Amino acid sequence: MSDGILARIGGGVRYTCGPLQGLASLASVLSDAELLQVVLKLLEKDADRYQLGESTAGPPQLSGKVAADLQGAFFRDEDQLKMEKRHSLRVDDTAMCLIALTQVLEVLAKVQGVVVDEAVTKARAAGSGPEGETREPDAEL
Repeated sequence: MSDGILARIGGGVRYTCGPLQGLASLASVLSDAELLQVVLKLLEKDADRYQLGESTAGPPQLSGKVAADLQGAFFRDEDQLKMEKRHSLRVDDTAMCLIALTQVLEVLAKVQGVVVDEAVTKARAAGSGPEGETREPDAEL
């Protein structure tokens, strides 16, 4: 499923903050771990590739000084800028990513962790498994 979603959304290389908003909402409704992984991968990709920062220079239209003043802002991919016939940043470029980020954080807050029985934890700490079988200690590296 994850490969299919990534392939359909620009091969996983385009700015995906807009679609990510819907996927985050869908992930919260479906409670699907694989879908949540896709959402997290897309969010991480967008932050790494399209957020202005020390490691991301931004689109070629921005000079170093302007990019430094806008650190943290998001910009669109070149194909989208060409399609819209623009060479600038807009507030909605950043707003879409911040909304997507907020939605993903809300989904993650709802994800329930695994509750481990206290007896199992004590048994593992003592060197035996949950059914009482003895475990070999982990090898030293």
